Amino acid sequence: MPGTNGEPRWLTDDEQQAWRATVHLSQMLMRQLDRDLNVHGLNGHDYEILVELSEAPDNRLRMTELADATSQSRSRLSHQISRMESRGLVRRDTCEGDKRGTFAVLTEPGMDAIRRVAPDHVDNVRRHFIDWLSPRQLEEVGDAFGPIVDYLRKIRDRDLAPRSVGATRKRCEPAVCSRRLGQPAIERGQRSAQHLCQRYVPRVVAGDVVPKCPYPRGEGFVRKELHRQVEQVAMGDRGDVR
Repeated sequence: MPGTNGEPRWLTDDEQQAWRATVHLSQMLMRQLDRDLNVHGLNGHDYEILVELSEAPDNRLRMTELADATSQSRSRLSHQISRMESRGLVRRDTCEGDKRGTFAVLTEPGMDAIRRVAPDHVDNVRRHFIDWLSPRQLEEVGDAFGPIVDYLRKIRDRDLAPRSVGATRKRCEPAVCSRRLGQPAIERGQRSAQHLCQRYVPRVVAGDVVPKCPYPRGEGFVRKELHRQVEQVAMGDRGDVR
């Protein structure tokens, strides 16, 4: 954010030192803890999910709740759960009364893993972080970082909030495609081009691209198909264009 005079608010030497120390600490600490967990066949994301599920009622959480608890996107968490599921650490359960809802459930092997790994992990957290700070410094860290975490969590929750039903939808128009395919061809093939363009090119919802392409082979194939059909129209061979 620019300052009152319109100039960037460059960091002072002290601010720069504090910022870089925070970034380097976060990166190097997570890297080291990840390496320590690798010895047990886990990574940091695996361990975090196991902890959240082990502390949840009945050792289960909705996928949406687990994504929020672990600060992961829904899609990334789904892939992570699939990998852990293949190893028998967790399983999925459907939510009664909600066909679209899914629970992530900790299995017995998953509980055994957390019981086996937790003592070693806690020892590593102490060795790499806690033991380097005095009780007063630990309190200061919590006081300093707590409000920032709360602030960033609110931003994340706002960004993940469902969009309103009445959000404005825009569709790609043939004129946009004309820049790629050439104006004469797109004019003669306007109808079929518009059909493909409107149906398959990702739509824009509230300023964000929503990559939902109902065509099974994806947008890349659609572009090639659109180009092929427009060329057919330009040559007078409509073929199966409609």
